[in-house]
Amino acid sequence: SELPSEIQQLLALRHDRGMSCEEIARELGRPLGTVTKTLSRAYEQLRSRLARK
Repeated sequence: SELPSEIQQLLALRHDRGMSCEEIARELGRPLGTVTKTLSRAYEQLRSRLARK
């Protein structure tokens, strides 16, 4: 299944646009801790999904 749209958005900003976590937090008006924690969880989900294949 697909990743939630919020996670897709964060990953796109981080990797496609090359933005730092600080830049993403400013762009989205979210606390830096929220952005870093959400990205950390996203990477864990991706690792888990890739390990199952």
